[in-house]
Amino acid sequence: MPNFSVLCPNDELIQKLIPHYAEIVDLMVEFLAREKDPVHVLDLGAGPGRISEVIHKRYPDTQLTLLDSNEDILTVARKRLGATMPRFIVGDFTTADLGHGYDAIAAGLTLHHLDETGKQAMTARLWDALSPGGRLVISDLVRGATPAWDQQYEQMWLDHISGVPAQQHENVFRHYRDHDRPSTVEDQLRWLQEAGFTEVACHWRHLNFAIFSGQKPG
Repeated sequence: MPNFSVLCPNDELIQKLIPHYAEIVDLMVEFLAREKDPVHVLDLGAGPGRISEVIHKRYPDTQLTLLDSNEDILTVARKRLGATMPRFIVGDFTTADLGHGYDAIAAGLTLHHLDETGKQAMTARLWDALSPGGRLVISDLVRGATPAWDQQYEQMWLDHISGVPAQQHENVFRHYRDHDRPSTVEDQLRWLQEAGFTEVACHWRHLNFAIFSGQKPG
C-alpha cells in the first residue's frame, strides 16, 4: 500500500510537500491527551516515526506501538526512537492484529488509501482497539464539498509544492491520482459517530488536509 512515508523519505521533503506539516503533527499529538497523558498510544501507518517522536517528547512516559506495512521505513523509525523501546508491528493495518487497550490512536495521513467501505470498516477496528475513554485522532487528505472545490484545492497544492524537484513532484501527484481515495470531512465525522465515537469534531483544515477526532465513551 503506497504511502507518504515512502514518497517522502526525509523530513525536509515532507515539510515541502504537505502544507503546514509540522503544525499538523503538533496538533495531532496535542489532541491525543484528555485529562491526563496517554499511557499507551498506537501510531497507525507510522512510517519513519515522525509522529511518534513528537509523542515521546510531549509524553515521555507513554508506551508507543508503531504499525506500518513497510519494514524498511520502520527501520528508520527504530533508529529515530531506539532509546524509547517502542513496539513495532509490520503489516497491513486493515488486516494486522492492532492490539488493544490503547489510550489513544494517531492515524496520520493514512486512511485516505481506503475507499468509503474500507474507511468505515477501519473505523470500527480502531474503536475495538481503544480502551474506554480512548481517543482516535486522524489527519488526512480530504475531498472538497464539490468537484470544483477539489480542483481548486489541487491547483493550490500544486502551487505550494512548485519548488519540489520535478521527479518527486510527479511521483506524489501520480500516487495521489492513482491510489488515493479521500473522502469528505462530513462523511468521515459521520462514520466516527456511526461507529460509536462521541465528542466527534474537525479541529483544523487547510485546503484538502484536515484533522479530526472522536472519543470512545467510558
